[in-house]
Amino acid sequence: MNPIVEKAKRVMPLCTHYYGEMDLDESKSLLTSDKFMLEAGQTLVDLYSPKRFVRMQSILLKVFNIDLNQLNHFLPFFVYSQIQSSVLHNGLALPMDTLIWEHARSLNMKLGGVESVYDQLRTLKRISLSYQLKMLSDLAKAPSKLKKQSIKMLGFYLDENILKIYKSGKKQLGKIRKPLLIERNIQMASFILGNSSNSSFYTVGAAHLAGEKGILKMLKKNDCQISPIY
Repeated sequence: MNPIVEKAKRVMPLCTHYYGEMDLDESKSLLTSDKFMLEAGQTLVDLYSPKRFVRMQSILLKVFNIDLNQLNHFLPFFVYSQIQSSVLHNGLALPMDTLIWEHARSLNMKLGGVESVYDQLRTLKRISLSYQLKMLSDLAKAPSKLKKQSIKMLGFYLDENILKIYKSGKKQLGKIRKPLLIERNIQMASFILGNSSNSSFYTVGAAHLAGEKGILKMLKKNDCQISPIY
């Protein structure tokens, strides 16, 4: 039983709409398309070299049980995100966002995303392929680092310490913090403010909440009253 999900379930019946960070039904359909894939003719094997790819494949399979051969045509950042998600949600039958999404569906709530999958794709395309390749390569060189970071992050989630989640996420993102965090915060806050006429329940990654440029601060600046759920 996940305490965060159970807490969400207690208050969701008070709302008529549910918005996750993105529309999971929409994202499932896009995962079967070529939207998250490398350009035609490109593969990770070619971009890294066969020898390097085999070495990375062996490490990622052993440490994360992720078969790089099955993801050979996908963008490196997509592969990185899949690995990160598998570590963070280790031991759960389903990721937290999926559990909450399906519960909202069972309540017949109107479903949607704070961002569209296409918004996230546009953000992804702003990260250079060379930087994505480096991220995945660095992960394969030091897989224990991601595991430690993810375990620590999960502890912050369970403690509901959004400030530590924000600081940890901000540090990990480094030079891509602006497109992946700050600019998305602005877009998410704008969506929430524009949707204020509906009784809605929202979930987004906790790293988006805190900080001077976080969603909570932006909502407060627009006279929204905010209080925690206990």
